Amino acid sequence: MPRVARKDYDTSFFHVIIHGERDEYIFAERRYKQKYLELINKTKEEFNIQVIAYCIMDNHMHMLIYAKEIEHLSKFMQKVNTSYAIYYNKVCKNQIGHVYKDRYLSESVKGMRYFLKCINYIHQNPVKAFIVLKCEDYEYSSAKDYINNCGCAKSEILSTMFEDENYINLINQYSKNTNLFMDIDQNTNEKIDCLINEFLEENSCSLIDVLKNYRIFSNLIKFVKNGGKITYNDIIKKFNLPRNRLANILKN
Repeated sequence: MPRVARKDYDTSFFHVIIHGERDEYIFAERRYKQKYLELINKTKEEFNIQVIAYCIMDNHMHMLIYAKEIEHLSKFMQKVNTSYAIYYNKVCKNQIGHVYKDRYLSESVKGMRYFLKCINYIHQNPVKAFIVLKCEDYEYSSAKDYINNCGCAKSEILSTMFEDENYINLINQYSKNTNLFMDIDQNTNEKIDCLINEFLEENSCSLIDVLKNYRIFSNLIKFVKNGGKITYNDIIKKFNLPRNRLANILKN
């Protein structure tokens, strides 16, 4: 079981989100994700930051960060985001104005249970978006690090917290109820997640069944759309669907 070596670990972990302005897909291409990850790795040592987990999606990014001082976190995020904004605006010559919806969002992660759930939540983002079946199959996430015991899984802070180097087993124990974490639109995402779980229970199927069967997937989309005040944009953002494909699903 994990042990905490110092009490201040509980207040030194932060779940951080950045999100594209106007829901723009600021990480839509591989080169964009690679650039942002490069900036993270280049800058973290300068501000004594340790990245415990990350996931870069097409229009937003999650990180779980260890920072000894909150000022270190602020300076780290400012430098990474400013550098990326300069790069993105230069590459996208038609881009004008802000790149991000907000400077960045952050919340402290307190307690071991919350800490483990947060790692799992971050890694599950591409699975929930129906991009991959298993979180470790997503290229721009640290999930594979925890499988291969490298990268983020080898951070210094983790080695002092855990006696067992195979942290993935502990993380998987806390895989349920991850909706309690900050998200782009927490209320809407929580509602969609509840609708997805309700659909799976009513139809006695799993997410794997949904991903493998277009008819079941279409029925799930219709179920979510009819489940309340869920907009087209909410579904597009949640399921990573092109608008024309969503229109075809709801039309049939």
